[in-house]
Amino acid sequence: MGRVHGSLQVGRLVSGPLALADGIALVGHHVDALELSCSIDVVPMRLATRLEELDCQLDAYRRRARATTPAHHVQTKWTWANEPVIAHPSGLRPGKRYCLESRDWMLFVSAAPFGPRLVIQLRSEFLLSAGPLPAFEQLRTWTESNLLSLANLIPDTEPRWNIARLDLAADIAGVVLTPSDLPLFTTRAVARRAFSSEQDVVTESQATTHYRGRVLTGYTFGKRGAPSHARIYDKTREASSDAPARTLWTANGYDPDRHGKQIWRVEFEVRSGLLYTLATTGGKHLPTSRPEDILRSHLDDIWHHLTTRWLVLHTGSHARPDRSPVAPWWSSLSILGGLDADEGVPLTELVRRPREPLDATVFLKQAAGLLVCFAAANGSPSMEAALGALRSWATANLAQEEFARRVRMRSRRFAPKFAAAPPAAKSD
Repeated sequence: MGRVHGSLQVGRLVSGPLALADGIALVGHHVDALELSCSIDVVPMRLATRLEELDCQLDAYRRRARATTPAHHVQTKWTWANEPVIAHPSGLRPGKRYCLESRDWMLFVSAAPFGPRLVIQLRSEFLLSAGPLPAFEQLRTWTESNLLSLANLIPDTEPRWNIARLDLAADIAGVVLTPSDLPLFTTRAVARRAFSSEQDVVTESQATTHYRGRVLTGYTFGKRGAPSHARIYDKTREASSDAPARTLWTANGYDPDRHGKQIWRVEFEVRSGLLYTLATTGGKHLPTSRPEDILRSHLDDIWHHLTTRWLVLHTGSHARPDRSPVAPWWSSLSILGGLDADEGVPLTELVRRPREPLDATVFLKQAAGLLVCFAAANGSPSMEAALGALRSWATANLAQEEFARRVRMRSRRFAPKFAAAPPAAKSD
């Protein structure tokens, strides 16, 4: 499928505003937010030869920050872009134990049953200056070198990186939107809301209209925190004089103060729940376990899916909006290129499709890693001896009834997410 190329590099248009329709131009198209998660499997402290150094160091910085009067962040031994990374006295998020921060990101750490889980928010300015793929690669290298290297990783396991949230945005100049345009949007969102500067007016319809006084300032589609959520709003009213968005517009040859036109932002907030179910029409799902592949060659596909299947603006030439033609500028918007790191990648249609059950052998791999740790702690390289010790311990400490009870409880969590484990090989 063909697409309109904005010649975007690191969120910038090289040749100035790109015409989408008569009098309507694109002045920015970029990844506005990126949140990543990283989970690791660690050797339990009872089997490890040393204490969990990562947790010890993070806890030491947190205690130092809490000891200040009043409690305030402190500098750590780590640096980013030649500046100290700071540690906060609390996790700053519900359920998070630690929080580290640099000028380009915030990193949260929570405890998990089998190892810590990290959540990292990349700032918009960093994404614009570096680009989403290089920003992710720099952050992954820093995190694994400085933090994960301190954890007692289970042998033969790798950190599991995923995209937790992805915001895609386009800034449009010359668009005129009114409250009467709301019915012209067709959307798969369940909820819509409307706002004004004086008070928030909430409706139970599929969208929301925003006002400042009697001036329309935007719409929202869907609920925050859902797999997908969209906002269309007057960015010129929201962006401060030193906002990165204004720097982007100027770099693209457009100054709203000088040209006298509003700039409307079309912004989609995508969560892992949507990314996990997106697949090509051929049935191949997006590689969610490899965020670098999505950032390299699937951002344009996701944008196209959102603007053709999830939210569409029609012309209103028919009594039923869904039977009206798509608005010309929206049609051009839906086939934009330039978000992907790789240029010239053909646009791929995406649909939502449930995934097949995951392979439960991931647990067998983890169990094998723990068995290796047990054998190393006993100073014996014998697999038979390690398996025999496991069988003896389980028989003595975990009755069959208790084992079955625990399996039933865990089945509520995993079924039908995981496929059944392969049958055990028969012994001779």
